[in-house]
Amino acid sequence: MKVSKIAICFGIFLISVGCGQEKTALQMGEDFLAEGDLWNARAAFRQVVKEDTYNVRGNFYLAFLEPVVIITGYDSPLRTPFFKLVEALKAEGGLASQPAVSSQHAFVSLLAKFLPLQYLRYIAYSPRPGVIELRSFTKEKLIPAIDQGIAHAKVLFENKDLRHTLDASKWGWPGLVTDHPEMDWGDAMLLKSALYSMRAMAEVILAYNLTDLFEIAEKLDKSPDKSPMKIVALIKSYPNFATKQESDHLVQAKGHLATSLDALRDAISSIVREDDEQANDLLPKDKLPVKFEETVQTLRESLEAEKEVKWYVKAESEKEPIEILLRLDLSKFFGSGSDDLKGWLPQFDTAGRLTSYPDLTFGGISPQGDLVALFCSGMQSREWCP
Repeated sequence: MKVSKIAICFGIFLISVGCGQEKTALQMGEDFLAEGDLWNARAAFRQVVKEDTYNVRGNFYLAFLEPVVIITGYDSPLRTPFFKLVEALKAEGGLASQPAVSSQHAFVSLLAKFLPLQYLRYIAYSPRPGVIELRSFTKEKLIPAIDQGIAHAKVLFENKDLRHTLDASKWGWPGLVTDHPEMDWGDAMLLKSALYSMRAMAEVILAYNLTDLFEIAEKLDKSPDKSPMKIVALIKSYPNFATKQESDHLVQAKGHLATSLDALRDAISSIVREDDEQANDLLPKDKLPVKFEETVQTLRESLEAEKEVKWYVKAESEKEPIEILLRLDLSKFFGSGSDDLKGWLPQFDTAGRLTSYPDLTFGGISPQGDLVALFCSGMQSREWCP
């Protein structure tokens, strides 16, 4: 499958490299992806599946690119140059007087000298949810993008005989032991799990009033005081923030999370039972957490009723993994849900020390009230711990 030289030159112009020989859309997409040009990578992979509906690599890339392009703000063909410019300016650190080592460096230095960084940051990030209404963004852009990703992943996870070698030579992902990992059905189910967990989170966003989230974040970013007490006080100064709006969305979130956990359990079950050579697998079975299938299954059951969930942690000083127990009842959150999540926030004394969490059960999610203690036991910094 080929795309025109005009398209190639336009895309390559956007990432500031020369225009070379014609490539397949798949090769172009992987080149753009390696450059961090998500917009043009997505466009190239869309061309791939337009011409070959069941192309494994094209659908694999689009499954995560469709939502990621929206979430990261790369939803404009001009967005990539602005992001690259901002990152270059940040790397400059305001030292525009240093000798330029290339024409691109000289251009960045010139801009750093005459244009405020914050102005460029505003231009570059303007389509992101930080400056538009979060609810509209989630309904109109995020959820449709996730659903598109799921449709592409479906091509993969509906094929139980899936076995495909990927070209990961340009990914730059840490932990890969080979440039040509093998993707099988278990890996496709992991992708399905990730997408449905994103879908569940989107429904939670619609269930609660989080419109002021980015204004709160902006104020905190500008404040020299980022202590827990300051953060909590700032959040509480918005009385409608994190209050429940539409509980029906929690019911939908529960369904999507159940699908995600079912897919994760099936993925683990498939991967741990593999008897082939694991050295070239996308996710070798020895990289999975100990007894993770059991943990995921009890998490899934906690969506319906209170369950004892077990985590197993490997410790260098112990021969056997350490068992961590926690009783959870996620049905409490996805059933009626808390009317105001701010009620979960901690309290402080006059000196600013965190003294307690008024609801240690977090609306019944942790029936024995031991979630905070478990969380704090593994934290080096204890600023959020009583």
